[in-house]
Amino acid sequence: MGSLPLHPEIPEEGMTLQELFKGRIDLESVKARLMRVAREEGLPFGPRDMTYSSRLAQELGKWAESEGRGKAYHDAVFRAYFAEAGTSESDLNSWPCRCTESTRRGSSEGP
Repeated sequence: MGSLPLHPEIPEEGMTLQELFKGRIDLESVKARLMRVAREEGLPFGPRDMTYSSRLAQELGKWAESEGRGKAYHDAVFRAYFAEAGTSESDLNSWPCRCTESTRRGSSEGP
Protein backbone atom coordinates (compact mmCIF):
# COMPACT_ATOMS: atom_id res chain seq x y z
CA MET A 1 0.00 0.00 0.00
CA GLY A 2 1.33 3.46 -0.91
CA SER A 3 1.52 6.43 1.36
CA LEU A 4 -1.29 8.95 1.40
CA PRO A 5 -0.84 12.55 2.51
CA LEU A 6 -3.01 13.38 5.51
CA HIS A 7 -3.78 16.82 4.10
CA PRO A 8 -2.97 16.93 0.37
CA GLU A 9 -3.98 20.61 0.25
CA ILE A 10 -0.89 21.63 2.23
CA PRO A 11 1.68 23.29 -0.06
CA GLU A 12 5.35 22.28 -0.02
CA GLU A 13 6.30 25.36 2.01
CA GLY A 14 3.79 24.40 4.68
CA MET A 15 0.74 26.07 6.17
CA THR A 16 -0.11 27.52 9.53
CA LEU A 17 -2.29 25.34 11.73
CA GLN A 18 -4.61 28.34 12.04
CA GLU A 19 -5.13 28.32 8.24
CA LEU A 20 -5.59 24.56 8.08
CA PHE A 21 -8.22 24.36 10.82
CA LYS A 22 -9.85 27.80 10.42
CA GLY A 23 -13.43 27.70 11.63
CA ARG A 24 -13.38 23.93 12.23
CA ILE A 25 -11.87 23.53 15.71
CA ASP A 26 -10.83 25.58 18.71
CA LEU A 27 -7.12 25.27 17.91
CA GLU A 28 -5.80 26.70 21.19
CA SER A 29 -7.90 24.25 23.25
CA VAL A 30 -6.77 21.32 21.13
CA LYS A 31 -3.09 22.34 21.39
CA ALA A 32 -3.39 22.74 25.17
CA ARG A 33 -4.97 19.28 25.47
CA LEU A 34 -2.27 17.69 23.28
CA MET A 35 0.46 19.30 25.41
CA ARG A 36 -1.21 18.06 28.61
CA VAL A 37 -1.69 14.49 27.36
CA ALA A 38 1.87 14.33 25.98
CA ARG A 39 3.23 15.53 29.34
CA GLU A 40 1.11 12.95 31.21
CA GLU A 41 2.36 10.19 28.91
CA GLY A 42 5.98 11.32 29.06
CA LEU A 43 6.11 12.11 25.33
CA PRO A 44 8.22 14.95 23.99
CA PHE A 45 5.90 17.53 22.48
CA GLY A 46 6.76 21.12 21.68
CA PRO A 47 4.67 24.08 20.62
CA ARG A 48 4.16 24.46 16.90
CA ASP A 49 2.22 26.73 14.62
CA MET A 50 3.05 25.22 11.20
CA THR A 51 2.32 21.94 9.48
CA TYR A 52 3.90 20.44 6.39
CA SER A 53 3.16 17.80 3.81
CA SER A 54 3.68 14.30 5.21
CA ARG A 55 4.34 12.68 1.80
CA LEU A 56 8.14 12.51 2.01
CA ALA A 57 8.09 11.33 5.63
CA GLN A 58 5.65 8.56 4.72
CA GLU A 59 7.75 7.46 1.73
CA LEU A 60 10.90 7.37 3.85
CA GLY A 61 8.96 5.48 6.54
CA LYS A 62 8.09 2.75 4.04
CA TRP A 63 11.76 2.49 3.09
CA ALA A 64 12.83 2.31 6.75
CA GLU A 65 10.28 -0.44 7.39
CA SER A 66 11.60 -2.42 4.41
CA GLU A 67 15.08 -2.14 5.96
CA GLY A 68 13.85 -3.37 9.36
CA ARG A 69 14.29 0.10 10.89
CA GLY A 70 10.69 1.31 10.93
CA LYS A 71 10.45 1.94 14.67
CA ALA A 72 13.70 3.90 14.83
CA TYR A 73 12.64 6.02 11.86
CA HIS A 74 9.13 6.69 13.17
CA ASP A 75 10.51 7.62 16.62
CA ALA A 76 12.97 10.03 14.99
CA VAL A 77 10.27 11.61 12.81
CA PHE A 78 7.96 12.03 15.80
CA ARG A 79 10.69 13.79 17.77
CA ALA A 80 11.70 16.05 14.85
CA TYR A 81 8.16 17.00 13.88
CA PHE A 82 6.35 17.20 17.20
CA ALA A 83 9.06 17.83 19.81
CA GLU A 84 11.52 20.05 17.94
CA ALA A 85 9.01 22.05 15.87
CA GLY A 86 9.60 25.75 16.16
CA THR A 87 13.28 25.31 17.03
CA SER A 88 16.41 25.54 14.90
CA GLU A 89 16.34 21.73 14.88
CA SER A 90 13.06 21.72 12.94
CA ASP A 91 14.48 23.06 9.66
CA LEU A 92 12.05 21.65 7.09
CA ASN A 93 14.82 20.85 4.62
CA SER A 94 16.96 18.84 7.01
CA TRP A 95 14.70 16.79 9.29
CA PRO A 96 13.92 13.95 6.85
CA CYS A 97 17.66 13.48 6.25
CA ARG A 98 18.50 13.68 9.96
CA CYS A 99 15.76 11.14 10.76
CA THR A 100 17.04 8.82 8.06
CA GLU A 101 20.59 9.13 9.44
CA SER A 102 19.32 8.29 12.94
CA THR A 103 17.58 5.27 11.48
CA ARG A 104 20.77 4.08 9.80
CA ARG A 105 22.63 4.34 13.11
CA GLY A 106 19.85 2.32 14.74
CA SER A 107 19.03 5.11 17.14
CA SER A 108 15.52 5.65 18.40
CA GLU A 109 16.66 8.83 20.11
CA GLY A 110 15.91 10.95 17.06
CA PRO A 111 18.19 13.37 15.26
